[in-house]
Amino acid sequence: MSNPSVRRIADRISVVSFRFAALNIEHLEDYHSYRNSIKCDGHRRKPDVEKHNQQCHVKVESPCSRHPRELVCSNVTASARGMYIDKALEKYQCNIRVEVSLPCGHNQNMTCYSHSEIVAGRRSWLVCNKEAIAPHEYSECKRVLKCTCSEFDRYTKKLAPLCIEKVEFTPPCQHTISLSCHDRQDCASGMRKFVCKEKVRMSLPRCSHEMAASCSTAETLKKWSGESCATIGVVQEGNTCERAFELAQSPSRGQEQVVLTNPECGHEYSTTCFEGKRLQDKVAQWLKKMEDVDPLEICKRVILASIVIASSISNAVVKWCTFVPVVTRQI
Repeated sequence: MSNPSVRRIADRISVVSFRFAALNIEHLEDYHSYRNSIKCDGHRRKPDVEKHNQQCHVKVESPCSRHPRELVCSNVTASARGMYIDKALEKYQCNIRVEVSLPCGHNQNMTCYSHSEIVAGRRSWLVCNKEAIAPHEYSECKRVLKCTCSEFDRYTKKLAPLCIEKVEFTPPCQHTISLSCHDRQDCASGMRKFVCKEKVRMSLPRCSHEMAASCSTAETLKKWSGESCATIGVVQEGNTCERAFELAQSPSRGQEQVVLTNPECGHEYSTTCFEGKRLQDKVAQWLKKMEDVDPLEICKRVILASIVIASSISNAVVKWCTFVPVVTRQI
């Protein structure tokens, strides 16, 4: 095949291809025109016919008064399946984003429909976790606490944490220490008793020995009103000062042997001085009780006891006398 022939064939193919492409473009434009002209039963017929399909591209007005615009019928019905166009428009939720000022003063981006629901009282405001514009202020100490807006709402309802700022506190003993702010308030108001643990040197009130003790212990010992030692620093040999005071509170256990007379039988016996003293104290207590007893009352009790004993013996004798004849007959 000659070169001119090949060239003619190629030109022919190019012309055919161009015409085919133009035809396709024309058909594509016709398709889009047709698709845009499709109407559902509700728009092709009477407006009161409530039948719409997913391909209806008729423009309808948005019910949102804040953002008037045209909506596609199929888009409205697609978001509200099972509803007719009129009902779907009533339930339409405008999705245009708007910037709203929250009660705390911060701006928040949300949909137009969400804001409308909040204004109508059907929804609550969103929780704002940004730092509060004004920090929380403690009413007692006037210190401020940084917090988020949501925390600020809780804190204003008496749910704020205790103030832990370190402050100085000077109790009556004048030992200044560092406390948290809320602890200082409790101690200053008397709600809690402050116990000073500062170590101080002091002389013990009874023996005058010096020692280191906490401030609160020293204040307690200063209130002691007992008698001090006659000779400062002199204690019982072989015992600590504390033990010596314990022994002074109890009677001495004398171990010397003494001879005493038993008050019940009159016999003499040997015992320690300590035991003899204790026995004499018991006898003295018994004699004192006897002095308080009426002799006539004692006689009455003795006579009553004698009658009870005699009655018991009499009953026993009667039973025995009854029992002996019976046994004799059986024998």
